[in-house]
Amino acid sequence: MTRYNRDNPHPFALPMVILDIETLGLRQDSVVWEIGVVLFTGWPDFEEIAGKAWFLNMEDQEQRYIDPKTVAWTSQVGGDGRRMEAFTDATKAGLFVSQWLAEYQTWVENNWLKVCDLRDDVKRDPCVWTLGTHFDIAMIENLLQEKKLRAPWKYDKPMDLRTLDRLLTLYKPDAPEKNPDEVPHDALGDCRLQLERFRLAFAVLDGAITSSACRHL
Repeated sequence: MTRYNRDNPHPFALPMVILDIETLGLRQDSVVWEIGVVLFTGWPDFEEIAGKAWFLNMEDQEQRYIDPKTVAWTSQVGGDGRRMEAFTDATKAGLFVSQWLAEYQTWVENNWLKVCDLRDDVKRDPCVWTLGTHFDIAMIENLLQEKKLRAPWKYDKPMDLRTLDRLLTLYKPDAPEKNPDEVPHDALGDCRLQLERFRLAFAVLDGAITSSACRHL
């Protein structure tokens, strides 16, 4: 695994995060029952450092919105019952929101140090990539605000993976969309697929930029 090089001038040289959630509705105040995260190295390799999924206790979110259609859909996703089992676990034994926040921050800090030295004069506040800026990241921030907790990232850290993904679809329509062996709508599995598409998108964009630059020489 490539370690962070402080002399790397690339704007995405530091480790970054891809985050994905599972919810019980599409509104920003919907119940969030699963959060998946992958921390990965920066440019040029974009390799996974670590991945983790957390289930959230839904009794801790009793004031939040639940869409009956989404509940019914969630119970049907994954014919082998693995999603429903996870959903049941979240209902009974998931973390409180404050517990998740503390665990997330510690997890990022510990895994960040696998590729960065303590002497590196950089703040361990990675960019957070999600599919769009009005769903995953907005719901997490809404949930934290409801609990009077601060988001574990600065205002300028959320990044829009959906736009990058659309560019990939445009330039490389045969890019993988889903591993058929994965559980449908598994937050951590979705993060890993998104990292694969993220890596491909940067390769395509780097190639397009290099090609364009060469044409102007």
